Amino acid sequence: MLEQDPQLLQELLEVFSIEARELLEQMTADILALERTTEEAEREQLLENIFRHAHTLKGSADAVNLPTLKAVAHHLETFFENMRGGVHPSQETIDLILQAIDTMEILVEEGSSGHPASSDADDLLTKLLTLSDPTGTKLSDHPLKVPGEAQEDVIRPERPRDLENTFRVAATKLDSVLSRVGELIVASSGSEQHIRGLRALALNLAEWESSLREVRLGRTRGRGRAKGNGRQDPEPFLIEAEERLKTIGRELDGLTRSLGGKNRTISHALRDLEEEVRGARMLPISSALEGLARSVRDLSHVEKKRAELEVHGGETQLDRMVLEKIKAPLSHLVRNAVAHGIESPEARKAIGKPEEGVVKVTAKQRGSMAVIEVEDDGAGIDEAALLASAIEKGLVDAGDAENLEGRKALDLLFRPGFSLSPVVTDLYGRGVGLDVVRENVESLNGVVEVDTSQGRGTKFTLILPLTITTTRCVLVRTGDQIFAIPLGAVVRSVRLSPSEVRTIEGREAARIDGEPVRVVRLAQVLDIFTAPSEQPYLTAVIVRSGERAIALVVDGIVGIDEIVVKPLPPPLPAVNSFAGAAILGTGHVVSVLHPANIISASETLSSAPVHGDDEPGTDKPVVMIVDDSITTRTLEKNIFEAAGYVVRVAVDGADAWTQLHSDKVDLVVSDVTMPRMNGFELTERIRSDQRFQTTPVVLVTSLDSPSDRERGIEVGADAYVVKSAFDQEHLLSIARRLI
Repeated sequence: MLEQDPQLLQELLEVFSIEARELLEQMTADILALERTTEEAEREQLLENIFRHAHTLKGSADAVNLPTLKAVAHHLETFFENMRGGVHPSQETIDLILQAIDTMEILVEEGSSGHPASSDADDLLTKLLTLSDPTGTKLSDHPLKVPGEAQEDVIRPERPRDLENTFRVAATKLDSVLSRVGELIVASSGSEQHIRGLRALALNLAEWESSLREVRLGRTRGRGRAKGNGRQDPEPFLIEAEERLKTIGRELDGLTRSLGGKNRTISHALRDLEEEVRGARMLPISSALEGLARSVRDLSHVEKKRAELEVHGGETQLDRMVLEKIKAPLSHLVRNAVAHGIESPEARKAIGKPEEGVVKVTAKQRGSMAVIEVEDDGAGIDEAALLASAIEKGLVDAGDAENLEGRKALDLLFRPGFSLSPVVTDLYGRGVGLDVVRENVESLNGVVEVDTSQGRGTKFTLILPLTITTTRCVLVRTGDQIFAIPLGAVVRSVRLSPSEVRTIEGREAARIDGEPVRVVRLAQVLDIFTAPSEQPYLTAVIVRSGERAIALVVDGIVGIDEIVVKPLPPPLPAVNSFAGAAILGTGHVVSVLHPANIISASETLSSAPVHGDDEPGTDKPVVMIVDDSITTRTLEKNIFEAAGYVVRVAVDGADAWTQLHSDKVDLVVSDVTMPRMNGFELTERIRSDQRFQTTPVVLVTSLDSPSDRERGIEVGADAYVVKSAFDQEHLLSIARRLI
């Protein structure tokens, strides 16, 4: 019947594909547990589970016309049925069974895609027949061989389930979402009635306005008694209008109260709906760890080591998009732990450790963040070897390496091209890995930290948001700019008196909660000019990234808001201080700070004034960037600094005009549309002052009309660059010509 109905067969294959992958994952987990268990009761339960999964898979494969897959499943089913008699499988037997599962995964993929089976399963079926044949033929009579590959130690390639496109959602979750949608439909229906009432009121007001106009023009058409001059007395109309206004006022008051109630209902329903949808997107972190136990087993055999994977907190829920991003980093960290961390059984025994090492993955929720730790009990990282390898690979020179220790030295692990492996193999030594781990984690506004102890092991900690749909942020103000800091990175806010802040070795610090914390001014990190504060105290936000924390000084705290973070468009992602941008409910656009990068950037700053970073007497040309957008200022600042210029920044024309009187400037690059004093006005002032008449001015703006260009020429601009056609080489060539 199925052969005559290809559409039905395809639908069944799609359902079968999901079911088969889950069965194969469960079989793999149970077989690995079977290999390790020493408890007879647990062994019998595992055998029962595997037998049942193989039986189900055989029947399902038969239903969708996959005879090769059915045959493999049948032989496994028979083998595990025979094992109930007390036979314990050898490592070679487990290897063959896992090889069979790999082959079945390939057959499932081929079957679900509609392609004919390309896997050579004949050799595998012969060996499985030997396993399931109770005649007593030994497995050693059939040497192991992976179809299509050389006969050698082979590590199974990972084929993780695609979380991006398909995942199961519990029916109860969908029922709850549907219920919330029903509430919104009811609320929407009530709002339509209120809209009709408002339209009626608007019509009533329009009629009254028309009548009032007639009274004002003296044409009330007999409505009221005539006065001595022949004009109509407007008093009766005014009395009528007053009553009408009172009626309209009462109706508007009633509608306002009713709409307020409806709005609260809709707001609650929307928030509940958001939570339900977010919950439907959440998956246990265990779904991103599938196959890792198998990877540890296979890699241990290749490396001639013994290692076990332990998972704690696998039920911790994360957004599926977050899981999709961290699957590869987690796999790499676990494989690294076996390849680089765990010692050989002989080495472990010699120093009093168990011969079998442990790789532990622990997940837990901390507020709106998830903390995932990948830890091994191996040899730890040799800092001297790490620095030597970095010097050899040219990642750091010997002089700088002498000043690197602890966390700064470990940070070299995340440099592209770095590896501690003495040889290059298919498994490691190619310098690709930890840099990608950090890149993936930081793309989620997360943080990755590493801690190690020689002889005791290494731990990598990933701190990630549970979801990336919305992010709760603390809104802070510096100058006239508002910035958002992800709430998960904020410990708390504090007020510091100037006497509490001390300068130690060129850096400011204060004792907070009994611990010394570096004090960093956000304006200095972002190179924003701000007027001296008149407040008798400093407002600071304690920002933490892993084990690092700073007191970030701001001009004020605006509040807490839930925002949708959008990535910055090219070329702005290169501005590392920002994780993205967001639009507040007020319509204002704010930049979202990247806590880890802000802390890293602050480590190179001293307590010098914001604009005191250049040595007196420098012969480098000085460029002043004037723009009210922090993003544009930062972009242009990076462009000119990379070209060898000294850069000053100003937040608008008024700020620039003030700085021009105290700082030497060789070129002004200014936006046009700015508060307080725009670019045209600034250029006009510069040209009207004898001290600055020869200072070149370049206007960089989005205004592209002929009248705007003419205005720029009239006020004395030396060049006019349109942002839509922005090209950094063009801008630099203009600067070189004018200075």
